[in-house]
Parts: sequence; C-alpha cells; structure tokens
Amino acid sequence: MGNRLDPQEDLVGYFERSTGQRIRTRADLERYLDCAEEVRPQWLEVDRIPRGSALFKQIVLALLFLIALAQYVTMDTLLEIARLPSNIYFVSSGRTS
Repeated sequence: MGNRLDPQEDLVGYFERSTGQRIRTRADLERYLDCAEEVRPQWLEVDRIPRGSALFKQIVLALLFLIALAQYVTMDTLLEIARLPSNIYFVSSGRTS
C-alpha cells in the first residue's frame, strides 16, 4: 500500500493547486483562507437558481434563440436551393383561363 497523506496535507495541496502558489507558512495559509472567506458569498450567489424576472429573461432569451435558429436553418435551406445550377421556379402566370 502507498503512503496516505494526512487530510490536512491533502487540503494544503488542494489550496496550492487552486492558487498556483506554494503555501509554505501558516501566514500564507491564513491569507488564502481570508481571501476565500471574502469570495465565498460571491460563489454562493453564482450558484443560485434564477427566480422572478431573471427566470423570465432567460426564458425569453431561449425563445429568441430558438426563433433565430429556425430562421437560420430556413434561410440556409432556401439559399442552397437557389444556388442549384438548374432550378425551376413555379410561378403562376397571373392569367385566368
């Protein structure tokens, strides 16, 4: 079996990987933890589920995206048809028989 690191050492290793800097002293670790405490409320705010007007805005944005996607597919298809070398367009003559 390999040597299992102490959980505290695992945590310090995680901190070092996340910051990209070596944590050598207790002051370095405390500075990192103080910074993490300041940023934590922002992390919690990012992960929350949108409610009210934010949810409405996201639904409207999704609908507009779907409409734009349908327009793109339709226009792309029509342009491909128009680019064909031999195209026959059926247009009524406007005459009544």
